[in-house]
Amino acid sequence: VGPEGDFIVIDPATQLIFIAGGIGVTPFHSILSDMDHRKVPINAKLLYANRDNQIVYQRELEEIQSRNPNFKIHYFIGEDKIDEAAIRTEVPDLAQPIFYVSGPEPMVAAFQKMLTGMGISADHIKTDFFPGYDWP
Repeated sequence: VGPEGDFIVIDPATQLIFIAGGIGVTPFHSILSDMDHRKVPINAKLLYANRDNQIVYQRELEEIQSRNPNFKIHYFIGEDKIDEAAIRTEVPDLAQPIFYVSGPEPMVAAFQKMLTGMGISADHIKTDFFPGYDWP
């Protein structure tokens, strides 16, 4: 049996919004590295929240960004949180993108609730969580 699940990019032409908390950036690193390696144009924004400036995969992600003009990274460090206002600023048209959320389980549940409350349809939200990690 091979890998399974729905935390994959079906249509890379669709605008993608990746919301990561801490080590939750890991699946995005994998997805982005694969797309970059295959020379698939990346049409994505990575909103990455971390407790401090110790950014996992920072060099690799920024190298991918340098080769893909439609891929942008916005770091949220410490008290700078990804909230509804930040999402609305980064994503003016909420109806178009597919939102992917990965991080600690409580964070992912909170973002799923927030995104749904913002009017984003459930079929435009994909989640993946890492159990056993705290989230404020």
